[in-house]
Amino acid sequence: MPNVLTHSARLVAAGALAIAVPAIAGGQQPDSAAVRDSLVRDSVARVEAARADSVRRSELARIRGEPRASAGPTVAATSPVVDDRETIAKELRITGSAISGDMIADLSPRAAARDDGSRIRLRDVEGAIEATYGPRVTGLLTLTLTDDGSSRALTATDAAVIVRLPTTLTDADLIVGATAFPFGRSAQLHRHALVLPDQPLPVRVLLGAGGLRGTGIQLRTIRALGPTLLSVEVAVTDRFGARVDSLRPGEPVDQSLAGVAAGGRLGVQFGAIGSRFVLGASSISGKREQPIGCVYEGTVGPVPCPEAVNAANTRLTVLGVDASAAWADSIIVISGEWMRMVVGATDLPVFTNPRFAPFYSGVNGTYDGGYLDAGVRLPRGLAAGARTEWLQNPDVGGLNDAWFGGYLGIIPFTGTRLTASWQRRAPSARALLTMTPEDRAARDRVVVRGTVILGRHSRAGLD
Repeated sequence: MPNVLTHSARLVAAGALAIAVPAIAGGQQPDSAAVRDSLVRDSVARVEAARADSVRRSELARIRGEPRASAGPTVAATSPVVDDRETIAKELRITGSAISGDMIADLSPRAAARDDGSRIRLRDVEGAIEATYGPRVTGLLTLTLTDDGSSRALTATDAAVIVRLPTTLTDADLIVGATAFPFGRSAQLHRHALVLPDQPLPVRVLLGAGGLRGTGIQLRTIRALGPTLLSVEVAVTDRFGARVDSLRPGEPVDQSLAGVAAGGRLGVQFGAIGSRFVLGASSISGKREQPIGCVYEGTVGPVPCPEAVNAANTRLTVLGVDASAAWADSIIVISGEWMRMVVGATDLPVFTNPRFAPFYSGVNGTYDGGYLDAGVRLPRGLAAGARTEWLQNPDVGGLNDAWFGGYLGIIPFTGTRLTASWQRRAPSARALLTMTPEDRAARDRVVVRGTVILGRHSRAGLD
């Protein structure tokens, strides 16, 4: 009996176990799915992390390949430098912009009386070279060999850097270096660009025989106002006009801040009915050497002069108005200019030794002058013109002085000109009495001149 009960109990326990095992298994199924989903998410996260790490490594490798991040001279780091050099070589252009030669033969009856040296001479030889980098930067160098008949001198007529400023409404150039000062029209031209051999009388006396040039900084801008062009030019340079070697003041003008020259020009250009008109107003103010006529103690009078000092620096102010008109594509051109130099009492030099004051022989007061010229291009390459010029000339005591004359020329092809000119000096009767016998005998000037111009100067000049 006990065996039967024991066997029955075992059967019941086995059945209960058989029923309980599936139930227990069914109750554990949701936990297994959660574990599996967690494993999948972990796998996906590891894949995304590996992909992001790969992207970071690729980006790091690209950055390390650039020249600015390179720690050593690798091939990837040096190849862009070669590209930059090639870019610079493509942007930089060096050209010979202009070559000119000017030869004159002075056939005046009394040319020797003026002591101008040889009658035939190769007066000016110029060569200009221009370097351009991109659309905004230009460097200009013009070397001029001048032969005045007795000596030769090589000078840098232009040595400047021209920068086109990034403006939207105007064209503006910043010019740093030595070049023409923006005053009037004729004073800015190179001598080979003149139709007659020399600058007009008021230009060469009031401003300088070679025009008006200086070393400094300039700003030149132009703006279109409908059909009219408005130009504004301002400049600051080291001195007023060229140095005169024979005049030696105690302190050179260009070594003092007080000797800085400043000024500029305001211009208007417009056209009407096939004509072109240009109007301008200019000014310049600065110091320039003026002679002192003192005597040495050992000659006449008790007033001593310092050794090697025979000049003083005087402030000069010159105002000017210029105008020109051209018709029929510049076949006919008429131009003129009026100038006034002002030297007031406060502009005169202050002498540390008051005994020098009576011997000051430089400019004082006001001096007016001007010129008017006209030119016409004739058929078969011929050209003709005339010019009259006048000045209250300080060289003849501030009295009226004048020149008049004309020229006839032939232009066989562009850039080549052969002209014959005649000019006569016509001072007032009082001015004539102040001139030396040599100057009175050499009032007529006859010159045959040949000029060759190849190319064009940079926009730092007007020619």
